[in-house]
This record gives sequence, C-alpha cells and structure tokens, in this order.
Amino acid sequence: MNDPDLTLKHALEVKGLAFAYEKGSDIFHDVSFTLHRGEVLQLLGANGSGKSTLMNCLVGLLHPRQGSIRVLGDEEEQLSREELARRIAYVPQLQNSTCRFTVRDYVVMGRAPYLGLLHSPGPEDYARADQALWRMSIAHLADQRLQELSGGERQLAQIARALVQQSPVLLFDEPTNHLDYGNQHRMLLLLHSLAKEGYAVMASTHMPDAPLLTGGQVGLFTSQGFCCGPAEELICRQRLKDLYHIDVDVLYINELGRKACFCRFFNGNRR
Repeated sequence: MNDPDLTLKHALEVKGLAFAYEKGSDIFHDVSFTLHRGEVLQLLGANGSGKSTLMNCLVGLLHPRQGSIRVLGDEEEQLSREELARRIAYVPQLQNSTCRFTVRDYVVMGRAPYLGLLHSPGPEDYARADQALWRMSIAHLADQRLQELSGGERQLAQIARALVQQSPVLLFDEPTNHLDYGNQHRMLLLLHSLAKEGYAVMASTHMPDAPLLTGGQVGLFTSQGFCCGPAEELICRQRLKDLYHIDVDVLYINELGRKACFCRFFNGNRR
C-alpha cells in the first residue's frame, strides 16, 4: 500500500453505509458524509441510534452490510490493520480497567502502529507520550497505575494515547463522559483546537450544545434517517424534539454570541 496523501483535504468519505447484526434489522442505513481535515463532525442521536456502531465500522471493528468507506483516498477494506491505525485513532467509550500499566506506559502504546514486531518504544516515543500527557493536564499522573485513576482521569489518558498515535483522523466516542463540567468544556475546546491543527475530528455526544460550541458539521440519527450538514443550520427545535422526544428551544443568546439549547421540562415555575 502506498503512503497516504496527507495533503488530501477529504479525510473520510462515507457513502450509503448500512449496518445490521446477523438476522437483525438495520441499526442504520444510507449514512453518507464527507469529513475534511481541519473540520469537526459531531454525532447526535438517542441511545441505540447507531453512533458507536458507526464508529466501529469506520475503524474496521465491524463490517457494514453495504456502502463504502474511504480513508485519505483509499478504500478502507484495502488497508491493513496497521495502516488503518496510522490513519485513524479511535477513543472508545470508557470501560472498566484492570490494566496494571503506569499511565505513561499505557499512553506510549499509541505508538504501536509504528513499531516493528517485538520492538519496544524508544526515547522519542516516550517524549511524544510525555507531551500528550502534558497537553491533557495529567502529566502529574504519569507514574500512577491506570487502574488507580478516576473515570475522568482514565478518559483523559485514553485521549492522550490517541494523540500519541499521530493519526490524521481522530474519532472520539462520547469523549465528555465521566468528565466534570470544566473538563467537558475543555474537551470541546481540545476538539476545536485539533481541527485547527489540521486533524479531521469526529465525536459522538449527548450534548446538543456541543456542535454549536465547536462549529463544523453535525450528523443526526433521526427517526427519518441520517442527515449531515452545518451544525448552525441543522440544529433546531424540531430536529432535537425528534431525536430526544422532549421540547427543546434553540435560542440565540446575545451575551454568548451564539445559539444555545434549553430543555422546556423546567419552565421557571418551580419553587
């Protein structure tokens, strides 16, 4: 396989994708979008709508029933697992860990796609790991065991490992989970910053405000199917009501200089 053309603006091209588990109905169908380098695409949808399943298809963990995926111009099915890992880094939802590695050793595992069989990480690899730990503000945890960390700290360590992988496409499955309010918004700032650095960034979220904060595209798993486009255009009251079956207002707030989402469950009459 030839080296990918890293100057290509389009990083992911997905056309007509459908997925179903054996003998089951489609989890999603007719999913199409293009994600460019320097852009953020956030996925919104109810639980079970297919956000995680789509990401697992994009990184080759699941195989779609139909459709095509191109990564930096090449058909994904033609790429080896190592080559795909050099192109896409994936941060899955946080799972319980019994890993006894230190945080630094865990993060440096992101260099695996670049190491030969039985080769160990070298000083340059550890330097990249240290830089990622610093960027995620967890450098002080470098020598702790991963299993000793809180859920939020482990989430940050997972993201640091993805950054060490240095893949031009970054996928995050609900990256704000387990994070406190401040770190949730720092995470959204990180996604925005990574796009500014030239990465193609995709993230799933349960925060309808998130695509309005980061800008870029939003992909919506609605009852009518999947649609994708500019977040400012697609996020509206009716679509969010269709997604979550609650009344949501999308209002422009002058003091913020942007739109924001507000749930109508609480109308201000509570005492």
